Amino acid sequence: MDMKMYIRFYECIEHLLFKELHIEKWAHLVGAVLVLFVFAIILELLKTLSLYIQSKATANPLLEGNENNSVNDTAALLVPLRIPPTVEHIKKRRLKLHVGNSMVYLLDIIIGYFLMLSVMTYNGYLLLAVVLGSGVGYFLFGVQREKLISKKSVPLTNHEEEVTESQRSTQPLSSTAHGFGPVDV
Repeated sequence: MDMKMYIRFYECIEHLLFKELHIEKWAHLVGAVLVLFVFAIILELLKTLSLYIQSKATANPLLEGNENNSVNDTAALLVPLRIPPTVEHIKKRRLKLHVGNSMVYLLDIIIGYFLMLSVMTYNGYLLLAVVLGSGVGYFLFGVQREKLISKKSVPLTNHEEEVTESQRSTQPLSSTAHGFGPVDV
């Protein structure tokens, strides 16, 4: 087989991923394109699902189940006093989440390699299916992924009071703001 090492748009693919898988008709090519398109979307879903499972695994077990926003002020004050589940319960939950995340990772790797090997046939139709499927998958699941990432990230401020512009103009400048130590004014 003479393998051309550049992207071409052609209908016949002798062996796609497996020796027995031949694409000889346009209908077969359209089917392969649709399957790869859906697999690329599923790959993006798996990335988001992995982040979701990680956020659940690293969540505080004391706050488990208190994600509803209808908690009144009194109930919010009592959350730190809530009796935690047993340590064994927490370990089992984290083990389940770890096994689930491992399965998602395994599927992610398998689908990712199938997509990579499909693109390595240098067929332009298959390449477009994977690229467009990834784009559609990111469009569908990217917002949720960004929300999960922003929940995990540490805030950049250190919870000090913000100084308003009017407060800045009335406060004298000192070298403490620059790290040189106190200055007598």
